[in-house]
Amino acid sequence: MGPTQGQANHYVRYASEDIPYAKARSQDEVRRLYSVLETRLASKGSSYLVGEKCTIADISLWGWVTLSRWAGIELGEYPTLERWEERMFRRPAVQEGRQVPGGSGHQRELLRDPEKVKAFEERGRAFYRQQAADGMMSKQGV
Repeated sequence: MGPTQGQANHYVRYASEDIPYAKARSQDEVRRLYSVLETRLASKGSSYLVGEKCTIADISLWGWVTLSRWAGIELGEYPTLERWEERMFRRPAVQEGRQVPGGSGHQRELLRDPEKVKAFEERGRAFYRQQAADGMMSKQGV
């Protein structure tokens, strides 16, 4: 999930130019992966990806799925996956982990506030522009 959704995040939020093909391709692949998770959860009738207990499979995927909106994908398209995400979010250990390091909130809430999304997106764009500039300087021996 990580590399694929990371690419979607990049093309939707940070790319210095709009590349419709790359954006659509990466989002379509994330949707395909979400469909696999949706089917798995619905067909097993279980609360988690591997049975009735939360496992590393759930933990490793939750962080990506909870930020689906950042990739431009609404979980409403995947109702079983959406319920799973909410179930994971409500777990006491997840709530405790969200307070580390400083309890400054979570992107899940940020994605529900358009002004905060805009500000966060601009900080990300500035960061990636600087990374690109720094990389060019080092390649030129500067």
